[in-house]
Amino acid sequence: MRDTAQFKPFMRPVRKKMRPKKLSFLAEEHLGLGIQQNMDTGLDIDHGQFAASHGEHSEGHSSIEDAAAALLLYSKFSNQWEETLGNPLEE
Repeated sequence: MRDTAQFKPFMRPVRKKMRPKKLSFLAEEHLGLGIQQNMDTGLDIDHGQFAASHGEHSEGHSSIEDAAAALLLYSKFSNQWEETLGNPLEE
């Protein structure tokens, strides 16, 4: 399992603890993509014909868009990410 909220290089120090950055911030910072903004992100995503009735992207948030951004982040940092797996994150 790979989680952007647990990957130390994606975290920020807050009061002597490491806290995760928001996925939308990570996508903008590392991929140049503006997700969760109810606008064209540059991702070629088909939200499907029923997406609006299920809340997908109607309020600036799409679980499909989030998943695509998380996969792109993993793809970009996979080598570094995999190297850290032997070293548990500090709590």
